[in-house]
Amino acid sequence: MDPTRADPFRSLLGKRSVAGSSLLTGLWEGPWPALLIDGQGQVLLVNDRLMELLGPVTLHSRRFSGTHGTHGTHSPNRSQELRLLDDQRREHLLQASLHPLDGSDLTLALLQDHSTEQAARERAERMQTEIEQWLDLCPLPALMQDDQGLLLRSNAAFARLARRLCPQPPASLQDLPPDWCALLSGPVPEAGTEVHREALVAEPQGRPRWMRLRARRLSGPWDRPRLLLMLEDRSRDQALELAQLQLQALMDTAGVGLATFQPDVGWLRPGEAPEDLAAVPAASVSAEAGRMGVGNGVGTGPAAGSAARSASTAQTAPTASTASRADATSAKASALQGVNREMVDADSRADYEKLQQAIKQSQPLALRYAVRHPELGLRWLLTRVEPGALSSGQRLTSVLTLDITDNQQAQARYELLLRELGAMLDGAGLGMAYVRRHRLLRSNGALGRMLGLGGEPEPGTPFESLFQALPTLHAQVMAALPTLDEAGLEFEFEWPGTARGAGDARDDDIVGSAEPRWHALSLRRVVPPEAPQEHALVAVVSDISRLKAQQAQLEALAQDRELMFDLSDVGIAILRDERVVRANEALGQMLGYRQDELVGLPHAELFESPAEFERDRRSQSRILAEAGLWRGERRVRRRDGSILWMQVSKRPVRPGQPQAGVIATYLSVDERHRAQQSLLLQTERERAVLDSVLVGIVTVGRHGIEWMNRSARRMFGGDLAAFAGRPISIVATEAPDHPFRQTHYLDELPEGQAETFECRLVARDGREFWVVGNAVVTGSGPDGERQLTYALLDIERRRQAEAQSEQAQASLQRIIEAAPIAISLHDARTLQVRQINQAATALAGRQEEELVGASLEALFGTEQAEAVRADMEFALESSEVLQREYRLQVGGHTRVWDTRLLHLSGLNDASGEVEPEQLLLVATDVTQQRAQEAARLEAAIAQRELLVREVHHRIKNNLQGVAGLLQQIAARRPEVAGVINEAVGQVQAIAQVYGLQVGASGPLRLRRVIEAVLGSVQRMFGREIRVEVSGAVAQESERWGLPEVEAIPIALTLNELFTNALKHGGSAPVLCELVFDPEQVLLRIINEGQLPAGFDLKQIRGGVSGLGLVRALLPRRSALLTLQQEGEQVLCELSLWPPGVSWLPQTA
Repeated sequence: MDPTRADPFRSLLGKRSVAGSSLLTGLWEGPWPALLIDGQGQVLLVNDRLMELLGPVTLHSRRFSGTHGTHGTHSPNRSQELRLLDDQRREHLLQASLHPLDGSDLTLALLQDHSTEQAARERAERMQTEIEQWLDLCPLPALMQDDQGLLLRSNAAFARLARRLCPQPPASLQDLPPDWCALLSGPVPEAGTEVHREALVAEPQGRPRWMRLRARRLSGPWDRPRLLLMLEDRSRDQALELAQLQLQALMDTAGVGLATFQPDVGWLRPGEAPEDLAAVPAASVSAEAGRMGVGNGVGTGPAAGSAARSASTAQTAPTASTASRADATSAKASALQGVNREMVDADSRADYEKLQQAIKQSQPLALRYAVRHPELGLRWLLTRVEPGALSSGQRLTSVLTLDITDNQQAQARYELLLRELGAMLDGAGLGMAYVRRHRLLRSNGALGRMLGLGGEPEPGTPFESLFQALPTLHAQVMAALPTLDEAGLEFEFEWPGTARGAGDARDDDIVGSAEPRWHALSLRRVVPPEAPQEHALVAVVSDISRLKAQQAQLEALAQDRELMFDLSDVGIAILRDERVVRANEALGQMLGYRQDELVGLPHAELFESPAEFERDRRSQSRILAEAGLWRGERRVRRRDGSILWMQVSKRPVRPGQPQAGVIATYLSVDERHRAQQSLLLQTERERAVLDSVLVGIVTVGRHGIEWMNRSARRMFGGDLAAFAGRPISIVATEAPDHPFRQTHYLDELPEGQAETFECRLVARDGREFWVVGNAVVTGSGPDGERQLTYALLDIERRRQAEAQSEQAQASLQRIIEAAPIAISLHDARTLQVRQINQAATALAGRQEEELVGASLEALFGTEQAEAVRADMEFALESSEVLQREYRLQVGGHTRVWDTRLLHLSGLNDASGEVEPEQLLLVATDVTQQRAQEAARLEAAIAQRELLVREVHHRIKNNLQGVAGLLQQIAARRPEVAGVINEAVGQVQAIAQVYGLQVGASGPLRLRRVIEAVLGSVQRMFGREIRVEVSGAVAQESERWGLPEVEAIPIALTLNELFTNALKHGGSAPVLCELVFDPEQVLLRIINEGQLPAGFDLKQIRGGVSGLGLVRALLPRRSALLTLQQEGEQVLCELSLWPPGVSWLPQTA
């Protein structure tokens, strides 16, 4: 306030004859808005704070309601609410406190602005109403509960669900059916996190429903955790997914391709919704149409529609989604993608053109055609075009393509075989003959050669003549001929010189050979269809020499198998009826058994427990019955009880005959399993470490996001399943130059080089936040392609902190300028002055402009600057306020400043660690207060020392008076003179101590105490004790001090020792040696005398006189007393060391 301008407040008080006190003026000029009102309630004057709040609004002459009757009463201060409008027509809610001024009709109204609280209260009520409306509008059942299952709030959808589940409205989760309660219950998630659970539950009607639960723990000032739960019925989705999987499995199994064309959407595949097509490029849809056999050939005609044009680019841009689905189909279907007009065989092009026209015109058609694929060769396809319409009236066309190459080829092979069979009958290596009425009708040339006839027998040859060259065979055939039936007979015979037939001429063209060969004759009776009453014979002679050789080889192989069984390093066992019936030596070595001990061993002995054996037996029996082979790894128990991991393979000895047994092989994989466990543990630890860091880690490949750690999932607002296979740009903003839209990183970024960026992201829940991160190539993925790893750090709080820091800086600047105390702001690194107020310029006695940017030497002076710098550096490392006092020379006078130092910190951009940025110095001039305190302290100390000396002097006089009275009593009472004299000596010793304390303060000088007690004892006994002083510090013996608390006990001890030496030493002289060493003080007393036999100082109990008093008074931790006999003398040694005595500093 300008002091030159007249103060309206004081002027008004002066006109109304009201005394203006400093308190009243301070209230008016303080930080509170205020009004001055007369007895009629008229506003006379407002202060500057109210004008700053309301602006240039005229309140003069306005009537202030509720002020009548405030004067002349002794009621307490009244308060009421006011609603005033500012110059912007904004309403302010003010709380007015009325204070009548004594001796006048004026009333001071102090105001407090409550507008912010009122607005916050109204906003909270409005938000509460909106939340309730949102919950009611939500179609999904939602509820709020605490951690004990108590229902706090629910929406209408949950109320409808609860009415179906239980007759009464539930108050807690326990009122719901058990399966619903189990779904809604569960572990409480962390604050601000969300968990998902799914379960199959049942309604009261028994209909099962697949429900998904989303649970989130709310953050708030509640005593118990609160959870927000939302239920979603997934039953229809489950049924639809099941139908789609079954349809896809059926199509894949049958090798069928199906695609449907909608004019407004394009080509659709089974299981794909129209809205999913928006995320799939047109090339992907066209590639699928090409796989069905209708590819880009659809768009080659002049009348091709828009869908056909989109399908024409199928082969140029296959997408990740198409490739992933193609991997699930067969290799043939994958290779047939993109069949075009050029691939169609020339003979089938006319049919192919009919197919194209039927697709374009939506006409039903089914035909087959041939294509020549560059990889698979000639393939036959069957395509069916079936138009239709949906219930909405929208027309569509379904195209189903089936690869019928196998059927077409089988039919062609069948026709070829029919032609070849005739030629094979003539040139086969088999001798064949057809006999009717015991006469040969037909035969081939090989029959005569095999039977040794020299040529082909003529038709009509008698049957028995065919075997004339083989008498043994002839006899056997003739004997068995009467019993021949449709089952037939077989004979084996050896011919030593059989010529090779045309079908066997593989090695050479030799007609005859001396090598013996084996043949087999097969005879079978048949009934001719044209003459059922006649019987005919079919004779087939085959060369079985190779079969005989193979039998010999099989016998050799059987021997080799036995050797392999016994010598193999793989454990092999044959199990029958769950017992080992045979095992090789390798299995015995693995299990610790002898080979003969394994025979008959129960199979259950190789398992850890009977329960595990039963479980594996049931599952393995089912798999063996279905697939004929079981292979797996399991833990096998050895004979000594140890466990080994083994790879076990089992197959039945004879398929379909479980009673024949099972062949089991055992291969030890224990070392590999341990290595795998170690590798898995290391991988889990690495993933756990990545999940524990606060930096979001995202791995991206060519097909999209592959992995995210926990911080990235929390940052993006979803689980890995929601982002897997999606491009990372899904969380980018709409900015075209966003770093996540830069696809060249994956191809052009060198390995080991990082690309740093700072951008804004949009999470799945709609949150937008700033991140700083970098992208680096981290190697190849599972398919050998390059991968990018993004490291992201959420810096949204840092951005907010920067804004708050700027606001705090502005507020601090206003405080510094207006504060009446000295305030300066210093740079945290250089400690130079950044800001300083007028009051702080008194520290240096210079102008403010000269001190901004100045060093500590300019502000505090060269002598004091180093101490201040050290204190400031200490304050920068501490989080507490540091208080110091500094004495500075300003204008030739010493001023004392009480200073507080506090560092103002900010957040580091890179790591988020707290790092000092500025230092705040607040100082107050306390020179006068410290001078007054020092004066009072000096006066108190002087008075205390005077009183202490007076007390010590009086105690000494009183003790000497007591000693004199005791001596008089001893003179009058000789029978107690000895005891009284002993007490007199003790009193004199105490008096000597107090006498030494009269003229000194602090610790007493040890040598003076010894000399004073020695003199007192000598005067009492009238005898002299010779004193010798020695030791390393004998010249500085006065520096050995005795604390006040130990002075009297040591003095009484010395008095007792000197008295005993004089009393028991007779008339012989007594010697006292004082040895002053740097570590201790040693006092020796030597006198004539004799200690009692068996004397032990430790056996003497503490008492009030003699050595008992000495033992009671001596400090045990800093003194040691010994008493021993040396010849005719008694040696008494008293050792004193710190802290019982102390080495005092050298006095000037």
